[in-house]
Order: sequence, then structure tokens, then C-alpha cells
Amino acid sequence: MRRSFLSLLRVSSFRTSSRSFASRWRAEKRERAQIAMQSPETPKIVIDLSLTHGVTLRETRILANQIQLIYDSNLNHASPVHRMITSYDENSLLWKEMSKGFRHSLKNIPIDFRHDDFWTIFENNLSNLIYLSPDSPNDLVDVNDSKVHVLGGIVDHQINKCVSSNRASSHKVATAKLPILEHFSTQKSYSTVLSINQERSLYLFKYLIACRRTEVLEIG
Repeated sequence: MRRSFLSLLRVSSFRTSSRSFASRWRAEKRERAQIAMQSPETPKIVIDLSLTHGVTLRETRILANQIQLIYDSNLNHASPVHRMITSYDENSLLWKEMSKGFRHSLKNIPIDFRHDDFWTIFENNLSNLIYLSPDSPNDLVDVNDSKVHVLGGIVDHQINKCVSSNRASSHKVATAKLPILEHFSTQKSYSTVLSINQERSLYLFKYLIACRRTEVLEIG
């Protein structure tokens, strides 16, 4: 009986220690992301929520989940980027759905939430913005960390032709698309529309360009 009690005590102590370690580890990752946000050298990636009006509950939940994935990805990455979400509304359905997926209050996580639209925030430096849109006539031939890359907060399965590119053009912001078809095997069919949680693809293309790889990638 005593041996059984001691075994249970050890298991309980181990579980408590594991939870404590995991909590400290998450806190350290949040702090690292927070420090990265404060540095002017950290690349900025903006998610524009001004395009989310009129979306369905299902689409809202998908978008909220993608933002959760973005948050997790940034915490786990060795070099966190400065993630900014613009045009957000604390009274919106999206904000309520997002709140369900986070351990902490949204105001206390390392994401730069802004009520203002991106064109207002960067009104004095719009020439430094690049709005990523699958409808852009321009290929993104280089990824410059000094540029601010903007992604439309649109669920990736939605067919909204030119919505993001028109939004950018209306504010005289340059657009570009990832040259997906140029870098992936032509033997398979690929969508040129990426969800917002796949924005790390920017850095895949940056790597390819830096290495001057001209061969076709065989994926999958």
C-alpha cells in the first residue's frame, strides 16, 4: 500500500513539474516574440481585416483558426516576425471566435492589433507596402525584410476575384503574387491562393532566390 502511494506521489510530482516547465517554456516564447515586435529590424507582416465584412459564421471560424495557427507558428519559430492585424473590431464575431482559441486575453499576446486600417497606419510610407494578391500582375521576385507585406484576411476557399488587389490599388499600394507555378512542378495542379497562415511561404521563396535555384521543385 505504501509503495503504491509513493508511486502515485512520484507521478503527481512529475506531472506538476512537466506542467510548470511547459508553462515557463510558453512564457519564454511569448517574451521572445514580444521583443521581436519591438525591434524596427524585425520584418512586418500585416493581416488586413477590412475585407471580412459580410462573411459567414463558418468562414469566420476558419479565419479565426488560421489566425490561431499564425500565432502558434510565430511562437515556435526561431526568428519571430512582427505580426500586425489591422481593422479589427472587438465587438465583431471574428474577435469572439478568436477569443475562444487563445489561452490568454487577445490583448496580452504578441500580436500587434490595430483598430485603424493599414493605409492609415502607414499613410506616410505607403510606397514601402506590398499587398500580396493572387490577382496581381506582378511576381514577387524578391523578399525584402524592410518592406511591409500585407495579406488580405480572406478565407482561402472564397472566390473573390480582384478584391484584395482592388483594395490595394485604391490606396496606391503596390501588389505582387507569389510565383507559385514558376517554382512548383508543372505535373501537378496548385492553387495560387494561399491562406493567411501560409505566409511563411514568403521566406521559402526568399531562400530559393538567395540560392539562385532555377530548377523546378518536385513537391509531394
